[in-house]
Amino acid sequence: MALESNRIIIVVVSIALGAMLGERWRIEERMNRFGICLETKTGAKEGGVAAAFVTATLVYVVGAVGIVGALDSGLRGDHTVLFTKSLIDGIMSIFLTSALGIGIIFSAVPVFLFQGSITIFAAQIDRFIPPDLMDQFIIEITGAGGVMIIAIGLRLLGILNIRVANLLPAIPIIMLIVAVLYYWTPAI
Repeated sequence: MALESNRIIIVVVSIALGAMLGERWRIEERMNRFGICLETKTGAKEGGVAAAFVTATLVYVVGAVGIVGALDSGLRGDHTVLFTKSLIDGIMSIFLTSALGIGIIFSAVPVFLFQGSITIFAAQIDRFIPPDLMDQFIIEITGAGGVMIIAIGLRLLGILNIRVANLLPAIPIIMLIVAVLYYWTPAI
């Protein structure tokens, strides 16, 4: 996915800017705090629910299939990709739960909110965004999602401790950069 980008420099710049904003806003720290709050409410062991919640939320939200599926659902009324993703996520949740614990279940809320908002906004967005610009958004978002999935993998393997949630602002930054290039350069 990371190599599907037409302009990898857009992905790199967006990831860097997104990381700076995410670090400043402490997105991952806040997600962890929420996970710890869930731990106290459920009486689960310390660290387990928070780690599972953050990891599962990132795995389900970062992938381009969720974004593309939600866009297809909102723009075209085609729910096939979203249904396929939900089936894959359901199977993956079984494996993640066996490895990380019950905290996986709590990731359903942010995933629902994230994909639901994209679907709702996508139903209205086709009035304002040309289809070729939307295609460019999807290509570059897919590239960034691929980079983030690699980061999640490195984190799960214990190779690097990358705060992947702090990279999430890269998604709207990509859209901004692509839109600027689309409207202010001759042919992108």
